[in-house]
Amino acid sequence: MKKAPGQRHYHWWSIRLSLVFFFLSLIAGSALVTTGVCLILHFAIDGISSNLKVWYPLIAILFFSMLALILAATTSKLWLKTTDELSVAVNQVSQGNYHVKVSDKGHKGEFGDLVRAFNNMTEELSHVELFRNDFINYFSHEFKTPIVSIRGFARELQSDKLTEEERQEYIRIIIAECDRLTRLSTNILLLSRFENQQIVTSVTTFSLDEQIRHTLVLLEKEWSEKNINLSLELDEVQYTTNEEMLSLVWTNLLSNAIKYSSDGGKIEVICDNDTDCIHVVISDEGIGISEEDQKHIFDKFFQADPSHAGTGNGLGLALVHRIVELCGGTIRVSSKVGQGSSFTVTLPKTVD
Repeated sequence: MKKAPGQRHYHWWSIRLSLVFFFLSLIAGSALVTTGVCLILHFAIDGISSNLKVWYPLIAILFFSMLALILAATTSKLWLKTTDELSVAVNQVSQGNYHVKVSDKGHKGEFGDLVRAFNNMTEELSHVELFRNDFINYFSHEFKTPIVSIRGFARELQSDKLTEEERQEYIRIIIAECDRLTRLSTNILLLSRFENQQIVTSVTTFSLDEQIRHTLVLLEKEWSEKNINLSLELDEVQYTTNEEMLSLVWTNLLSNAIKYSSDGGKIEVICDNDTDCIHVVISDEGIGISEEDQKHIFDKFFQADPSHAGTGNGLGLALVHRIVELCGGTIRVSSKVGQGSSFTVTLPKTVD
């Protein structure tokens, strides 16, 4: 049921009045206690006339009452101002403005915690809103493009005037676009799964260096077509984690290295079994990544190529980052435009 227009304002005015009465009661109570102490001291002193003794309590009570009003007005001014700001800010949030902030200057204790909690809430809401907008914009492009392509070439296949070569080419394009949608859907599901996962499950012990070799075998068609030279320096490593999950890290990193390498290029893979950690370095001599793009390379939906001309969907490296994070490790990138890129994955030692 929708509230009446004045109901919300009445609520905040109730808070204001409650604060005023709170301060008045607190300080007035302190004033009465102080007055009582002064009276005891007064009557304990000899030599004061009886007439002054009669008026003294009334004067003291009036004085401390005025003092209580002044202190209450001064102390509650900041609180009431912040209450008004909170009222306005809450109304703005209800209208979809998640960038509003309330100043917490001068506030300590629980009221300061309330203001900071409100600011943290609006900041998180703004991030969610930004993610939602990016998500909608991203999917409107990434899903629409292949679907339009599939529909167009499917209609062309209905023509009787196509040659067999054209027919096969159109079929190949349709299959490739379907694969693109499949990869996109798979990465979305995997990323959603791992982002909501806090611990690694289905843990086994396996050969990490053999896992990397197996990934290269699966990608043999891609690097063979580009005549890429592989250089492997893999220490023997027995590692304990979710084997299927970690294999996605090498698949994505090696696929990117192959995709962005030129024909006849070189890819170097090093697995160093250090004393404290395991370091895996995957380097290529491809197109490289600019310094500005490196800051966002692990963000969801980010693509260094603004035209989206490649086959990527901006989720692979975000997925890699999350998996490495779940394993308790780190990943960093070093790159220069035109000179290639190097990704270093550092994993903590685990019990064999």
